[in-house]
Amino acid sequence: MKIRFKLLLLLLTVSILPLVLVQAGVLDSLRSLSDEIGGEVRRELVNKSSVELKRLVEDHARVLSKQRRIVELNLQQISAELSAWIEDGSEFSLPEVFLSNDSGQGDIDRLEQKYEQRDRNMMHGSYVLDFDSVRYSAARRDPILPYGTSDAVLPLLKAVEFKNPELTLWIRAVFNSGESLDYPATTGMRMNMHKTVPVINESAVPTWSMPQKDLLTGRTVLTASLGVFVDKKAVGSVAIDVPLDTLLHGYNHLDVFSHNIDSLLVRLEPNGNGTSGVEVVA
Repeated sequence: MKIRFKLLLLLLTVSILPLVLVQAGVLDSLRSLSDEIGGEVRRELVNKSSVELKRLVEDHARVLSKQRRIVELNLQQISAELSAWIEDGSEFSLPEVFLSNDSGQGDIDRLEQKYEQRDRNMMHGSYVLDFDSVRYSAARRDPILPYGTSDAVLPLLKAVEFKNPELTLWIRAVFNSGESLDYPATTGMRMNMHKTVPVINESAVPTWSMPQKDLLTGRTVLTASLGVFVDKKAVGSVAIDVPLDTLLHGYNHLDVFSHNIDSLLVRLEPNGNGTSGVEVVA
């Protein structure tokens, strides 16, 4: 082998080998930097997502708190007017704010869609809804309600439903006498199948039930109830069935993350060791 060729190989080795080593080092550094940047980006994204999810949950909790307050204020209004109706009898009159809620055809269509049966497998018998009347069930003993039509409080019940349609499915009042009022009125049913709270609530503070199935529409509801008082004595109670899907999915802002998110209603349940677990209610 000629000396020139040997020198060429030597020079190539001396010049190329360091370049290869430098390139390998640079690639390793780039990989390390990439992993570090990727990890930092992942941590930042997780942190931002956690903060955003927490904010969304807190916002939803505020919405739920507002909805709860609306339902409870409606209960208090109905309870107060029913008490005044029982006390005043034929002299009773509603405030004018409740007297201008006549339903047009568009509102009738909305109501019919709202009360459409959701679960086709449920057996409820034939029925007819009347959105312009209150269903009255007679007393088993001395009546408490004033004699005559229950239309005296119809505008009030219509106004409550009209102003908060998403939060109001059924409005019902039951009394110690066995009398009851239901809005909207149902006819042609074998029994009052949308009744979800058979007992009278004598509490002066609104009380909420666990989720129950409404047998007429097939929707799951929470029932809020409040006592009706005359001379500081409970004579009955009024209840509003609130659709659970409105509370879980209404005003849902979680769609920004995914359209496949399931909403759960949960509550803290003590474990007995000083800590609490989460119980899924619905």
